[in-house]
Amino acid sequence: LSAFVTPNHPMVGEVISEASLYLNKWTNNPSFTGYQRNNPNAVLQQMAAIYAALQAKKIAYIVPPASYEKTGQRIRLSHVVLEQKKGTCLDLAVLYASCLEAVGLNPLLILKRGHALTGCFIEEETFSEYIQDDPAAITKRMADGINEIAIVECTAFSAGKNIEFDDACEHGKAALADPDEFKLSVDVMRSRAG
Repeated sequence: LSAFVTPNHPMVGEVISEASLYLNKWTNNPSFTGYQRNNPNAVLQQMAAIYAALQAKKIAYIVPPASYEKTGQRIRLSHVVLEQKKGTCLDLAVLYASCLEAVGLNPLLILKRGHALTGCFIEEETFSEYIQDDPAAITKRMADGINEIAIVECTAFSAGKNIEFDDACEHGKAALADPDEFKLSVDVMRSRAG
């Protein structure tokens, strides 16, 4: 799954350029600094700017493409989603993860029954393993007062919705409320290291 995260694609770079305009508008600084500032709010602002740039793309949410597999799903690469302006929840999660990785952040792909989300470490961290199948590994790091991981509902930036970044994070947190629905998370940076 991490192989579909393509942070170096030129079209992902275009999204980052557009996101820098939002970042400049909000902070008077267009620079994506990843974790260099050691400031969780700076990381959240970078995440929000990318979210806003993707929201402006007006990408339509669609159901998974036809396939003959009994399990799994065909995935559109990020540039295809941006070109065709359509994607499933998994396509959108991979696109957002691509953009997060492109600016030096550590994304997570989170799979639950029938749905996918994107998470991001708020501080420069990774899990010790690239796969987590224990939902508590995520939810305890999302808890109020800890705030080490933010989860974003990526369908919230799709066309026809006007959901702000903070609300998309709340939807992401709510999506993991039932541990029985959680399947696994993939730590993209840890996957790269492996």
